[in-house]
Amino acid sequence: DKAVFLDQKGTISGLIGAVLDITKSRRHERLLAARLRLSEFSQNHTIQELLQKMLDETEQLCESTISFFHFVEPDQKTLNLQVWSSSTLENFCSVNLENRHYPIEKAGVWCDCFREKKPIIHSDYNALPNRKGLPEGHAPLTRELVVPLFRKNKIVAILGVGNKEEDYGDDDIELVSAMADMAWDLVQKRQAEESRAESEEKYRTIMEAMEDSIYICSPDYVVEYVNPAMVKRVGRDITGEKCFSALYGRKSQCVPCLHDQVVKGDFITLEHTDPNTGTTYHVSNAPLYKPNGSVSKLAVFRDISDF
Repeated sequence: DKAVFLDQKGTISGLIGAVLDITKSRRHERLLAARLRLSEFSQNHTIQELLQKMLDETEQLCESTISFFHFVEPDQKTLNLQVWSSSTLENFCSVNLENRHYPIEKAGVWCDCFREKKPIIHSDYNALPNRKGLPEGHAPLTRELVVPLFRKNKIVAILGVGNKEEDYGDDDIELVSAMADMAWDLVQKRQAEESRAESEEKYRTIMEAMEDSIYICSPDYVVEYVNPAMVKRVGRDITGEKCFSALYGRKSQCVPCLHDQVVKGDFITLEHTDPNTGTTYHVSNAPLYKPNGSVSKLAVFRDISDF
């Protein structure tokens, strides 16, 4: 009988282990699916919209009805209350939640994750002895899970979820931490893309306003950009053409050609006289490093005929 009991115990234990493995596998699949949706969503939505979408996804994963994502300022003293989930906003009818800055020292127990530098679960919020009252109009809060997000040994953000019908556990901590990490990386990527686009637009505006003739040429001699002054000089837009053909009417690269040296990293300046017009130019050639790792040539022609 004892042997049968042990055999049954082992069978039950194995079944429980199998169920847990299946549950973990399904949770992992749901997390991957959410990651894919967020990645696709990030392509054509603002950072604010992306973070709200992330919170909506997190709520579904953790079976919660309230969630927030707060940035922590570099001074590690101030919270920048940024984004709440769609469900949370519907329940915060009379509370102004967006773009609020708040000292961490005045924050309630939900900020204990910052103070203790680890995820915190409050299974009975109303029973906490040191909790602070919620703002008027705030949705009732029963349970909560808050996790800190670290970068370079500093907390950069806090993600919190609340009001799950059951207590939060380690699985929820894992899911929320993964979503916070993913959201931060997507935000950083979008911010870098927006910053790069802003810089490119700024420099494009400058180049288009210059009287100097400018063109950018790819490593394989294809013209990628010409400013209006270059279009006026050549008489047409030569984008997409080979530089030696468009500028000099040649069937192959010039001899000598400095292009290869420039795309290898050299800065080269010289004087060049256009054989067709007799105009003398001071030409500055510089390598232009692209985000994809390629290097193009930026050439600036300044007319010095009258000097």
